Amino acid sequence: MTYGYLNYGSGSGSFSGYSKGHGGSGHDAWGSKGGYGGSSGGHGGSSGGWGSSGGSSGGWGGSKDHGGSKGGSSWGSSSSWGDKDDCGWGGSKGGSGWGGSKGGSSWESCGAKGGYGGSKGGASWGGKDDHGWGGKGGCGPDETPEFEPGAEVAQCSFTLELDGVKVVVTVTQLENDALRFDVVVADDAARIGDLRGLFFNVDDGVEGDLAIYGDDVTESKFGHESVNDLGNGVNVKGTGAAYDVGVEFGSSGVGADDVRSTTFYLVNLDGALTLDDLADQGVAARLTSVGEEGGRREDSLKITGETGALDCGGFNNAAPPEPADDAAAVCAGDQVTIDLLANDLDPGETDFGAEENWGLTIAAVFTATGAQYFADLAPGEWITLDSGARVTLVDGELVYDSAGVWDDLLIGEHAVDTFEYAVFDSDGAPGFAEVSVTIGGALNLVETIGNDDPASAFVDLLGLPGGGGITGAFDFAGDLAGLGGGYTQIYCIDRDRPLNTAPTDVLVYSSLDADGLPTTSFDGGSFVDNPENLDLVNWILNQGYEGTYSYNDIQSAIWQLVDDRGGIDTLIFTPGIQLSAGAAAIVAAAQAEGEGFVPDADLGQTVGMIFQPVSGSEESGYVSNGQIFIAGFQLEDCDAHMLM
Repeated sequence: MTYGYLNYGSGSGSFSGYSKGHGGSGHDAWGSKGGYGGSSGGHGGSSGGWGSSGGSSGGWGGSKDHGGSKGGSSWGSSSSWGDKDDCGWGGSKGGSGWGGSKGGSSWESCGAKGGYGGSKGGASWGGKDDHGWGGKGGCGPDETPEFEPGAEVAQCSFTLELDGVKVVVTVTQLENDALRFDVVVADDAARIGDLRGLFFNVDDGVEGDLAIYGDDVTESKFGHESVNDLGNGVNVKGTGAAYDVGVEFGSSGVGADDVRSTTFYLVNLDGALTLDDLADQGVAARLTSVGEEGGRREDSLKITGETGALDCGGFNNAAPPEPADDAAAVCAGDQVTIDLLANDLDPGETDFGAEENWGLTIAAVFTATGAQYFADLAPGEWITLDSGARVTLVDGELVYDSAGVWDDLLIGEHAVDTFEYAVFDSDGAPGFAEVSVTIGGALNLVETIGNDDPASAFVDLLGLPGGGGITGAFDFAGDLAGLGGGYTQIYCIDRDRPLNTAPTDVLVYSSLDADGLPTTSFDGGSFVDNPENLDLVNWILNQGYEGTYSYNDIQSAIWQLVDDRGGIDTLIFTPGIQLSAGAAAIVAAAQAEGEGFVPDADLGQTVGMIFQPVSGSEESGYVSNGQIFIAGFQLEDCDAHMLM
């Protein structure tokens, strides 16, 4: 913290650290020329006098004397100015003229041992180590005043730019006569730098004890249009300007502390301080270690400019946006549009809603590499998030695409993708919030079957053709354990193989991968004569024909499509009998409508699973154990609404 007094009277003195300058007719001057202060802190006017001529009885005397013979009757009844250790204008031995036992009650008690001087009361009002009016004997504070930031009242920003570097300064007026400065070296500019100092003017009407508070502040100086060098290379010499206030940040050298952003407070301990006191004032920033991010940073800059009008008005009109966190849900493989602004608030108003968010725009999302701005995207481009999902803007709304990242997520499973986004208001002020997207699995267990590595199950057939159809109980193993869902009746693939009605192990294949099916069965015969027609069979299984046609009609139509021998009208192998009218109608419809058919889980459709009865084991070798058959299992749908 740095403390000081800023004085705009004529003949005023500058101050630094705890120094305090007084004098001239602008304040309580002692004499028409100079007073106690001035450029050298002298005692008085041209003749050293504490009056127009030094006192009625030679009061401070000539240029070296402290009074008449020893002070004169005008300055106290005693001829002594007190013990040399008392440093005072009186004291127990200093006469009543300046009052007080050790400091003069007539003027004010300035220090632990008296008067207007340092610990030794030297002729220039204190030794050089006593910092003028403060220190051990002066009129500065004995301790650093406490400071707690008050509530925000108003806020404005201005920007300094030069040679690819941009410094953004946001000034917030606080309730307790203080200004908060948030200074940021923008990371979206061409170059960056180590922020070493900020210099600025304040309105000439500002008076009182000013103080600087800030964790990164290492030095500060005050003086009316006289501050341009804080030492350690932190200066704006050569710019032709000097300022009222200078603040140094951090230490020299990028290896010490590379300050890219910092916050400090300017506090008036004796009076008001508002944004108006900074309006249309000169300002400058000093940066070292300037260069491109990740490159050689060997340059330095002195950037000058002005604060501007700072006419932002009340805080509710100038505060950053206040976006609220958002949540959405999507099924794997799908996209979802998220109206991020619908619940975001611009403090300039108090209403929420997409139609009343007062000019907010979605500006960026954040990844591990930093802010990714939508304004940088070409039409049709996307931003890839850390998860691998991607986002873009369409008509001002965020479109989220899971981009295949969670395509292996099963029905009933879910994942959550979280990322941060930024909005800008019409003044360019940012606000930040978080989006959480729940991704629901859309993959059915049935769809995980790979024909090069079939699943296994145990099947107990429960019906025979003579009873109007075949059903069964399925007990799936391995990756398909727990597979549920409805299924259609069971239909045979081949006319010639016998149907095994006893419980049996089966290998399970998918009809969707016709090219991946085995070409021969374990008995040496063909696995499926015409696998290219399995899309037509899947179409038939999804038509609900069981309520319209007989089981025999449906079975005969399936044989007609996948078995080289074709279909028959009954399950009695009577040569020469043609397809029944029902079977013929099914085949004709499948050929007309089912080409390329793929079951859709969104519609709750079914997919044909092919079962090959076997005995033995993979290790010892499988043996065919009956008729290969197909049953349609209903696909489950991912419902994104159920994820919220």
